[in-house]
Amino acid sequence: MHNVMCLCAVGGEVLFEVDCTRLSECVCLRGRQFDRVIFNFPHCGRKSGVTKNRLLLKHFFLSCVGVLKEEGEVLVSLCNGQGGTPADRPMREWHNSWQVVAMAAEAGLILNEVRPFDSEKPDGYQSTGEGEECVGEGEECVGEGEECVGEGEECVGEGEECVGVGGYVLRPSLLEREEVLHGVSGLVFQRVPISPWSPPAFHQLLLWGAWPKASQSIPDLGRSLQRLLTPYGLSLTEEQGSLWLAAEPMGRLGRLWADDLTDDVSVCLNLDLLASLVYSLPDWRLLWSPDPRFLNHFLLRPLPEQPFHPFSLFPQSFVYDISFWAGPDWQEAEFHALVREASRETVENVTLIDTYTPNTQTDTHPDITHTSYCYRLTYRSHTHALSHTLALKRHTHLQGLLSTRMHLTVR
Repeated sequence: MHNVMCLCAVGGEVLFEVDCTRLSECVCLRGRQFDRVIFNFPHCGRKSGVTKNRLLLKHFFLSCVGVLKEEGEVLVSLCNGQGGTPADRPMREWHNSWQVVAMAAEAGLILNEVRPFDSEKPDGYQSTGEGEECVGEGEECVGEGEECVGEGEECVGEGEECVGVGGYVLRPSLLEREEVLHGVSGLVFQRVPISPWSPPAFHQLLLWGAWPKASQSIPDLGRSLQRLLTPYGLSLTEEQGSLWLAAEPMGRLGRLWADDLTDDVSVCLNLDLLASLVYSLPDWRLLWSPDPRFLNHFLLRPLPEQPFHPFSLFPQSFVYDISFWAGPDWQEAEFHALVREASRETVENVTLIDTYTPNTQTDTHPDITHTSYCYRLTYRSHTHALSHTLALKRHTHLQGLLSTRMHLTVR
C-alpha cells in the first residue's frame, strides 16, 4: 500500500484487476500508448507448469503491442533460468524454460538486452536471486545499407621506398597515379546458392593498374593486405596463379591476380563480407537493414576495434525439410531464387540432403524420368522477429510456389 501511495503522490495512476493479456480491452487504457510496459515476475499461480507460463508470456506480449508506442519497449523480470537464453546461469533445457525469445517473437518483438535484476530499486523488495529480461519491439523490413571506407596507401613497387616507423611519404597530387592505379566500387549481383556467407548482392571494390613485372608485385600486395587484416583472422592462399583472401567463417572475400602480358594487377574485394569480418557482424544481411539501431552505430564512425553489438539477442533458428519430384529440366538456381522470394530472405542456409532416381527395371514409379530431391532449410533472422508461426507460414507458402510456379510435385 505504501508503494501505491508513493505512485499517486508523484502523479501516477494505479489500476486494479487489469488483465495483462487483454490490455487493449481495459476501458481506462483505451486510446493510450506507453513508452514502456513492465511485468515483474509473471506467473500463472500455484504449481502451474512451464507450458501455461509460456502461454501467459505469449498473450502478454501480444497484448502489449496494442498499447506500445512505435519505439516502446517491454521489460519482464524472470527468475534465473526461466528465460531459456544463454544469458541464464544456469541455463535450463529449452523444453523446460519459458522460452522468452520465442514467445516475444510471436508478437513481433525481439530480445535486445539482458541485465541483472536490481533488488535495491524496488522499495521493500527482498532479493531471491532473480534476473531480468528486457524485450524491445522489432520491425520486419529489408532495405539498403551504407558503409564508410577510408583512404589508405601502401608503398609497393620499384622506385619507391617506405620510410621507417614514424615517417610518411606524402603525395603532392593524384595526377601522377591517374594512369597507374584505377578503382571502382558498386553493387554486383550473382546467382549463388543460399548459404550463410554467400550474398546474392553485395558491394564490390575493384582496383587495377599497370605495374612493372606484375606477377612479382602480387606477393607484396598480398602481404600488405595481410598485415592490415591479420588481426581479424585473414589468411592468404595461392591457387592457379592468384592469391585468395579468406577468413572464418565467411570463407573467400577477395582475390589478387596479375596479367604479365599487359602488366596489369587486379584486386577484387567483397566489401560486405569484409565489413562483416572487421566489425564482427553475425550476418551480412544486417548491412541491408534500415533499422536505426544498426545505422546509428556506424554514424559515429566506430573503429574496427569496436565490434557491433547485435540489437537482436539469441535469435531462434527453425529447420524444415522439403521434398519434391522434378523433371529433367530442373534448375536448382530457380529453386534457390524461389526460396529467397517465399522466405523474404529469412532462409540462411539450404542443404541438399538426398536425391533418388527410380530404377528403370525394379521401380514402379509412373514417371521414371523424374528425380526426387530432399532439401533442408534453416530459417533465422538477425534483423527482425521471426517466430515459429511465421517461419512455418513462409515454408508452407514456399511449398505452394513450388507447385504453381515451378510445376514440381511436392511430397
